[in-house]
Amino acid sequence: MFVPVVVWGAAAERCKDRVKKGTPVQVEGRLTSSEYTDKNTGQTRKSMQVTARRIQILESGAAGSYHNDVSPAAKDDVPTTDVMEDDVPF
Repeated sequence: MFVPVVVWGAAAERCKDRVKKGTPVQVEGRLTSSEYTDKNTGQTRKSMQVTARRIQILESGAAGSYHNDVSPAAKDDVPTTDVMEDDVPF
């Protein structure tokens, strides 16, 4: 399943320069779902997306794996959102 990821600000600029199709990434963020009506069939469809709070580009180098953090701010500066089980759409 493909889930779109939305990235904002400076992190989006860094992702634009470093991430391409097939680049392995680790994403932390908020999962949201929505419904819409398909214009072609008239059926109700559901979609999900992740609004990224933090993204790590996972690359492998000669010396093994390393992480390249493209989070918008230091981890302690990033606001967190508590997710209750009732908020999960499944």
